[in-house]
Amino acid sequence: MKLTGILSLAFASTAFAMSLFRVNEADREVQDLFTLDDKIPGDSPMSLCPNQDHSLDLLNVTFINTSPNPPVAGEVMIVDAAGLVKQEIRNGSYIDLEVKYGLIRLIKQQFDLCEQLSEHVGIQCPVAPGELQATKEVELPKQIPPGRYAVTARVLTPDDVQITCMTATVVFRPGRRAVLEWN
Repeated sequence: MKLTGILSLAFASTAFAMSLFRVNEADREVQDLFTLDDKIPGDSPMSLCPNQDHSLDLLNVTFINTSPNPPVAGEVMIVDAAGLVKQEIRNGSYIDLEVKYGLIRLIKQQFDLCEQLSEHVGIQCPVAPGELQATKEVELPKQIPPGRYAVTARVLTPDDVQITCMTATVVFRPGRRAVLEWN
């Protein structure tokens, strides 16, 4: 079974908004200020949302990889993700997406999870319990204004039970690749 859906949907939804990127080791200016405890395994900038008990999430994210990492504006980013669905994910599940540019909220929008899974990944709801893995290509915009972008994607059932919650902070600098700061 494929996944780009639940994992990538949260991820790809954020990618179309601003894209998420990995730390460039040479540019890690505030390394000691961030914790990596909630970092999702793999080669990506994704972390689980802080200060939450993720043992109750309906999706256990196994890994997320992005390539290139860090990504390049105007190029295609490949997202490879896997996870374990603990309970059936049914119609009516949704994504709460928030993107901030510095302190300014750019996007606060809700998306139908099952619509997004069907349209972008070919996965139909209900999603049965079990292991999922998928790969998705995300085209990045050529022009991304420099600045700090914070992205949070909460994925919930129709009854507001958390499926997963992921976050990342991306810093775009003029004429350079993106830099990720860990949350």
